[in-house]
Amino acid sequence: MIKLVVIIIYSLLLTYIVGSYAYKKGFGDSTATTTYVTLAENLVALRLLRNKTPEETLRFYESMLASNIMIHRNLLDLQSIFHRKLDNGQSEPNLEYYKAVKEYISSFPNDKFNELVINDINWLVENEEEIF
Repeated sequence: MIKLVVIIIYSLLLTYIVGSYAYKKGFGDSTATTTYVTLAENLVALRLLRNKTPEETLRFYESMLASNIMIHRNLLDLQSIFHRKLDNGQSEPNLEYYKAVKEYISSFPNDKFNELVINDINWLVENEEEIF
């Protein structure tokens, strides 16, 4: 009986250590990809600002905002159990941004912010304390 308890504790500990290592490696991969995407978005934004009208630039950014809200909301359902438990070096997000986005959408409604996007941002605002 004692051997079984030791094996179970050892298995759980080993699973946690391996999961922690894999999560941190995955987080690094995700950060590298995110940084690359941010770089591409910055380049597109700079080109838009230099070569396009303010209206075209606004349309681009509003479509990006709508897309990012939907992607972010869907990815939160896929978070690892390690996300809240491990120190991965990431600072806590400023959850006030959700409210600021909601205010922006209500102040400047348009076709880009369809009902799904509005529902997603409302969910993020309502559940912001449990998200991170």
